[in-house]
Amino acid sequence: MPKPHQAEQVLLHLRYGNHDGAEKLLRAMLKSEPRNPDVLLMLGVVHSKKGAQADAVAWFRKAIAADARHRDAWHNLAIALSELGRDEEALQASGKLLELDPGNAQALLTRGVALQRLARPEEALQTYDQALALQPGFADAWINRGNTLKELRRFDEALQSHAKALELAPREAAAWLNRSLTLHAARRHAEAIEAAEKAVELRPDFAQAQWHLSLLRLQTGDYERGWQGYSWRWHYDTVNTRLRKFAQPLEGKRILVHAEQGLGDSLQFCRYVPLLAARGAQVIFETPPALQALMRTLDAPGLTVAADGEALPDFDLYCPLLSLPEAFGTRLETIPSAVPYLHAPEAAAAAWRETLSIPADGAAERAPRIGLC
Repeated sequence: MPKPHQAEQVLLHLRYGNHDGAEKLLRAMLKSEPRNPDVLLMLGVVHSKKGAQADAVAWFRKAIAADARHRDAWHNLAIALSELGRDEEALQASGKLLELDPGNAQALLTRGVALQRLARPEEALQTYDQALALQPGFADAWINRGNTLKELRRFDEALQSHAKALELAPREAAAWLNRSLTLHAARRHAEAIEAAEKAVELRPDFAQAQWHLSLLRLQTGDYERGWQGYSWRWHYDTVNTRLRKFAQPLEGKRILVHAEQGLGDSLQFCRYVPLLAARGAQVIFETPPALQALMRTLDAPGLTVAADGEALPDFDLYCPLLSLPEAFGTRLETIPSAVPYLHAPEAAAAAWRETLSIPADGAAERAPRIGLC
C-alpha cells in the first residue's frame, strides 16, 4: 500500500486534473516497490483518466499479476476493456471479478453491457435483473435493462424500466435520451421528441441527444429546426463522418462540396449540387470513387467531380454535402424534387444492355430480370 501522505498527494493531483503530476509520483513509488498492486492499479487509473485506455489495461494487468485477487484491479480492467470495445475480454474480466465478489452490482452491469454488444440480449437481461436484485436503486442498470428490452422489441416493458430509471435519476440526461430512443423505436415520435428535448434541456452539450433530436425533427417534417440541429453530427463520435478543415486560397470563387457518411446519403443529397450551380457557383464535388461516374451526370454546368483521395483544384468556399439542406433553408415543400437528377452513364448502360440481351432463340423473351444490390 502507498503511504497515506503519498496516496493523498496522488488523489489531490487527480482531483485537479494534473494527471502527469500523479503519474510522476506513482512512478517514483514504483521504483522502491515495483510489484505494489495498488501503485500499479493507480497508474492504470491515471492512464484511464487521460483517455489512454490501452495503456490503462496494461497497468491493470500488471496489478493483477502482482495480486490475482485484487478486486479493484479486475473491476477497472473490465471497464477499460469495455470502453475499448473488447467485449469478450470484458466478459471474462467481469466474470473473474464476480467469482471474487458475487455481490458486485457494478460488475454485473459491465458484464451485461458486454453481453449486449455480443448480441446476447437474453443473457444481458438476466444479468441486469441480477444486478437490480442486489441493488434496486441502480439507475444505470434500469437504463440498460430498458435498452435490452428495446432490442428485443418488448417496448412496453422497456419503457417501464426507463420510467424506473427516471424515478431514481430525474435529472439524468442519458436516462431521458434512452427513453426517447425507445419511444422512437416504438414509433411514438411526439413523445420521443419530448423526451429528447428534456435531455438537451438538462445537458445542452449532449451531442448524441442533440443529433438524435435533429433526426426526430427531420422525420416529423420540422425541417427548419431539424437541419439546424443536424450539425451536431460533427460532435458525436459514433456518426461515420468528420468535419474537415481546408486552407482557403486567395484567388478563385469555386465551391467545394464534399460527400460524407455513406453512399446512400451521397445519392440522396447530391440533388442539391445543381442548385448551387444554378446560383452561378462553379462546383467541385468530391464523391466516393464508386459514384464518380454517376455524379458526372448531374445537371450542373461547369461541375467538376473528383473522387475522394484525388488532388483537389483550388477553391475558396466549401460545404459538407449534408449541410446544404440547411444552407438552402429546406422545408418539406421545398425539397428538390426534379427527377431523375441522375442518369446511368452511357457506357455503363450500353454494357448492361449487352449483358441483359435476349438470346437469339428468344428463349428468355419473357423471363423476369431481377436486380439485387
